[in-house]
Amino acid sequence: MIDWLPRRVARLPVGIHTKLLVSILSMVVMFVAVGAVGLLVLRDSDKRATELVGLQQKIAAYRQLQNNTTEQLYALASALIITDERQLDATQRQLNRFTYDFDRAQFIAGKDSALIEQIRGAYAELIDIGSEIIGLIRAGQTRDAQALQLERVAPLSDRLKRQIYSLINNAEAEMVSSAGLSNRHYRLSQTVLIGVALSSILFALIVGYAISKSLTVPVQQMYERFNGIAHGEFGERIEVANQDELGELARGLNHMSEELDQLYHQLELASEHKSQFLANMSHELRTPLNAILGYTELISDGIYGPVPEEIQEVLGRVVQNGHHLLGLINAVLDLSKIEAGQLVLTLDDYDLRSLIQDAVVAVEPLAEEKGLKIQVDLPPDLPRGLGDAQRITQVLLNLLGNALKFTETGQIGVSASADPTMFRVEVSDTGPGIPAEEQSRIFEEFHQIDNSSTREKSGTGLGLAIGRKILQLHGGEIGVKSESERGSTFWFELPRSVAQQKDVA
Repeated sequence: MIDWLPRRVARLPVGIHTKLLVSILSMVVMFVAVGAVGLLVLRDSDKRATELVGLQQKIAAYRQLQNNTTEQLYALASALIITDERQLDATQRQLNRFTYDFDRAQFIAGKDSALIEQIRGAYAELIDIGSEIIGLIRAGQTRDAQALQLERVAPLSDRLKRQIYSLINNAEAEMVSSAGLSNRHYRLSQTVLIGVALSSILFALIVGYAISKSLTVPVQQMYERFNGIAHGEFGERIEVANQDELGELARGLNHMSEELDQLYHQLELASEHKSQFLANMSHELRTPLNAILGYTELISDGIYGPVPEEIQEVLGRVVQNGHHLLGLINAVLDLSKIEAGQLVLTLDDYDLRSLIQDAVVAVEPLAEEKGLKIQVDLPPDLPRGLGDAQRITQVLLNLLGNALKFTETGQIGVSASADPTMFRVEVSDTGPGIPAEEQSRIFEEFHQIDNSSTREKSGTGLGLAIGRKILQLHGGEIGVKSESERGSTFWFELPRSVAQQKDVA
């Protein structure tokens, strides 16, 4: 049920707006139903309360009749004892003043109307007998009055009392029954109201869950698919059962993923061809360039005869630019080999201390030419490592060369340290520094901080990119800490022992 209902809702061939509108209207209907049931319960409770009030009024009227009867009997008994004329007049008036109470009791009697008529008749008979007794007393016939009292009034009063008690008992029994019935109705109404309310809440929860699950599940699937695409996973598909806008979006996402997968494979193939082409071309260019440099140096050395002084300077420029061009070709060749997976490390023991000192010696002439000092800080117990010494030297020379290229005053610092598993090397300078927004991009291929055609510092922007890939092949990494106008510190870490060459993406 938990999984079935959201799938059914998802497969409904209507839009998301319609689904949400229907669910909201359904909940509104259920809440209206709860309100209607509540009103019915209130109306029933009011009806029961009204009935109880009517029964209370009926009992009060019957008790009034009981009091009246008691007063009449007491008045007649008093008349036999007190023969005062004023007392007799008062007793006569009292016998005739309770007609309103009978009318009131008759009005609310309901099914007891017949019994009320019987009581009314008996009471009228009591009045007549009472009037007769008062007349006998006034005539001085007290004994006859007492005999009439005993013969007729006593039995009549007993009958009146029984009839009135019967009225009161019937009303009280009806009130108890009505109260019990009202209580049962209240519990039933309470159960119905709670049941309808709980059903409405359950229905709202089920509808809300079904709607939300039918929307959030495909959204989550598409979110994960977008993350996969962002990480280069183009071949997967998502299955979304929705027949609404989310279904269309999912199908569009699958189509886009397929297109991207095809484009990615085409780009991989193109990149592979490009890398192979650059590797081949770099090799082909390097061979004749080495020959040109060799013959130029031979001519400059006078192997083929004396060289005029004015030509000697030109030959020096040719050699200098030729070596620069050869460096560029070697950089492109290295990058192409790495991208094509053809660069293989030569793993062997090396002394990092000696590699750093040799690299420093190699760049010292350029430092002296610019008036810069290279400060080397190496611990005496720096351990030996296992890796490609030539490629590590290449990284060191690139970092030192960049530091010298961009530093005009101050000094260059080189330091190294080791922990049980890793080497860490830092190359610092007092140059202009690197803006924060550029620090994450300087290790990309062909990227330079100044990419304008009028930039002061020459280069291809490949040195740092190649250095990073060489370190990644060793299982290491490279980074930079820099602030504008406060110099830069490039650092790299690599394992002390590289047992196997790593793959580079």
